[in-house]
Amino acid sequence: MWPLLEIEVGQVVVLNAVQVNELCRTPLLGLELTPDSSLSALPPLGPTRFLVAKARPMSNSNAQNEPVSPVKARRLAYCHSQGWEQQEAAAKAFPRNTPDKGYVSRQIAWAKEQEILRTVIDPNQFPTEELRRIRESIHHAPCLRVERALSAQSNGTLQSVWVFHSGDRTADPGKRLARFGANSAWYIRELLRSTESGVVATAFGATIGAICRAVVRQAIGDPIRLTTGKKVTVIPVMGDPLGKLDEQRSTTSTAIAKLLSQAFADINPPPSLDGVLPVLPRSIPDDQVDLFRDRLYRQLEGYAAVFGAKRTSSDALILKTDVILSSAGFFHSPYWEDFGNDAVSPDALAKKAEIQELADGDIAGVLVRKAALSDAQVERFDSLMRHWMGVRMSDFERVAERAAAAAGGPAGCVLCCIGKKAKIVKHLITVEKIVNHLICDEELLGGLSGDLEV
Repeated sequence: MWPLLEIEVGQVVVLNAVQVNELCRTPLLGLELTPDSSLSALPPLGPTRFLVAKARPMSNSNAQNEPVSPVKARRLAYCHSQGWEQQEAAAKAFPRNTPDKGYVSRQIAWAKEQEILRTVIDPNQFPTEELRRIRESIHHAPCLRVERALSAQSNGTLQSVWVFHSGDRTADPGKRLARFGANSAWYIRELLRSTESGVVATAFGATIGAICRAVVRQAIGDPIRLTTGKKVTVIPVMGDPLGKLDEQRSTTSTAIAKLLSQAFADINPPPSLDGVLPVLPRSIPDDQVDLFRDRLYRQLEGYAAVFGAKRTSSDALILKTDVILSSAGFFHSPYWEDFGNDAVSPDALAKKAEIQELADGDIAGVLVRKAALSDAQVERFDSLMRHWMGVRMSDFERVAERAAAAAGGPAGCVLCCIGKKAKIVKHLITVEKIVNHLICDEELLGGLSGDLEV
């Protein structure tokens, strides 16, 4: 350990690589060396001359009493607010020069004293550009290689990948989703604000529910306002199964649409698909499904508003939608396994084993067909999807194509997933080409990264 320098602004110092490497491990606040050098990059071997642009006298005796740097404290506070422990937050905030525990603790303590760091971060205490840089470096920069590779494979449909902390992989799933929702809500809010038509669609499930609850909490006192001045209509995209659903009532598509509406300043009442079966029993022959939909479903006010009162309706809200929030997964059981238990005999429904044989997963309940199927299996798959009464894959395609063609316009299809879903997420991005923005956690990002040649 060599003695720390006593240096002043304007002083020229000569440092070799070993000395600069030592400085990299030392939290010298405010030290700037010019030209074109920093403490995060070593100079060539041998002595190198530096002009000290900013400096503060420092010695071994006062190194442990490093004064607080508001800029670094805010950066640490932001990372800590995402759910990382203090040293994990420090590694995220300063990956090239992680400070020691004592230093980190002092910065975090100051942020708490100043009420910058509360239960969640207070963005109003950050200079706008500083906050933008922090968020870009923490949530977007780690995704850039995966983003570029997936975007190329999607022919440019995918526009961004952002990562948000969801907590320890062994933590309670509900708590992970709550943290993921809280951390990503500010970005989802910006994507929602991009709607030009004023029609936003939401899928169902715990992930979308957690995100929308967090968005609504952030909107208290500061609701989302569109620059176009239009009222916003938030629509559900599938009905709600009957039976065995009491514990999931708050995460149906209609419930989430009603919830998310509260985040906007000016809204139209969301249509309801409560009590509308998402899947018809297989006892209805394939050639009668459209007739059944016309004579029953399209007579229901909510269904007619979302999907049209007639097959040729041009005013269906799903046709005007330019932002869709959805998750993806493997056969959400209330929709494809247990649906309608209290109303329809289970023997009239597709079995989970059959669905797994034919599909890789689903997005908003829409089954994603496996690639290598026989003609007979394709026919069975098509029959299943004819009985599906919700949003169609063609709806996702239309929204995604519009968004991809209009850079800086509506967000399009926003896919929000965490955990071990790399296979289905990659398929939706690169094969179906229906994802414009991916919001994920570190586990999913790692799965995508490991599956790509990037």
